[in-house]
Amino acid sequence: MRIICTSLEELLQSLAGDLSRGAVVFQEALFVNIYKKPLDGRTRFDAIKFEVLFDVSVLVAVGSGADEVEFFRDFQEKCGRDYTDGDCETTGTQNAEKLKAQVKEFADANGLRLEPGVLDY
Repeated sequence: MRIICTSLEELLQSLAGDLSRGAVVFQEALFVNIYKKPLDGRTRFDAIKFEVLFDVSVLVAVGSGADEVEFFRDFQEKCGRDYTDGDCETTGTQNAEKLKAQVKEFADANGLRLEPGVLDY
C-alpha cells in the first residue's frame, strides 16, 4: 500500500507510530533525494535556473507471515529555486537541506540511517 504524506511532519509522525507498533523498516533506512530540475537550458549543464525538489521515502512492514502488511510512505516537496548566475542564490537547496536535517534527526533518534535515492514501490 502506498501512502503519500502531505507534510514531512505527517510522514515522521506516522513512521514513529509504526515503529511503536513494532514495524520493521526496509534496510533500516529512509531514502532521501534532493533533485535540481533545470528550468531553462536544454540540459542541467547549461541551465541557470533550477527548481529544487526534496523527496523522502520509506518501506515499512508491520506483522509477520501471512499477517504482514507493507506500507510505502512517500513525501515530496518543492523547496524553491536555485540560480547559478551572478547572484548564485541557493534558497531551494538551503530549504531542502533543512528538511534533510529533520529527517536525519529522526533517523538518528530511531536507529535508522539515511540512504541516497528514491524508493519506487
